Amino acid sequence: MNAELSFTQWDWGIVEGAPYQIQGIDIWSVEWRPIEYSAVAAKDPHYRENRVLDLYEAQSLEGRFRFAAAEISPGMWVFAHSIGKSTTE
Repeated sequence: MNAELSFTQWDWGIVEGAPYQIQGIDIWSVEWRPIEYSAVAAKDPHYRENRVLDLYEAQSLEGRFRFAAAEISPGMWVFAHSIGKSTTE
């Protein structure tokens, strides 16, 4: 686990392929590159279970950014990040 990272935005229950942006970038339209041996832990607010989110890096025209993500059930995701604003619109 990577204890050095602290995310300020946690979004639970994001449906795969549904509109979701980090830093104004559609997360489903960019390639996610895993950051090896890096993960963060979080407690699911609905089921009170511990979840492990893998860390990823993505590149857009605006630059590179990092986030954490995990598929918590088939087609349902959680995302964590600390830069910019996320939207589901």
